[in-house]
Amino acid sequence: DSVNHTIADLGMSRSHMGRKMLGRKATTADGENWVTPADLNRSILAILNETAASPESCEQMKTMLSRQDSARRVTRHAPEGSRWGSKPGMLPGVINDAGFIETSRGAAAISVCCEGFEHDHEAEQAIAEIAHAGLCALGLAE
Repeated sequence: DSVNHTIADLGMSRSHMGRKMLGRKATTADGENWVTPADLNRSILAILNETAASPESCEQMKTMLSRQDSARRVTRHAPEGSRWGSKPGMLPGVINDAGFIETSRGAAAISVCCEGFEHDHEAEQAIAEIAHAGLCALGLAE
């Protein structure tokens, strides 16, 4: 309930947690968890803009996201010297990533959700290419 309250407070109107995260797809007895890339971006932007919580807490959240050791998705093409962080997610047939990239030219929040790829690495590559296109469009990468 507290997670759904926070989701609503952040304006994430199309996302809902119907069950605890179990690392598997929901069964018919479970509630379902729903998220959209736009809502994920709202949460990342709230952290970047320090409106998700206190500035100190938002910095801690960015640090936690920066500890992610996988740069295969949103942050694959992060420019050298940038600060980045992300929260990847995956279930069989579903690959997601939501993160941020901060450069000397500015910052971006990027969230991508994929479903239906035959192989996980293909979805990861698609996420990386979408993120790179966004960074280029924003003038944060070449």
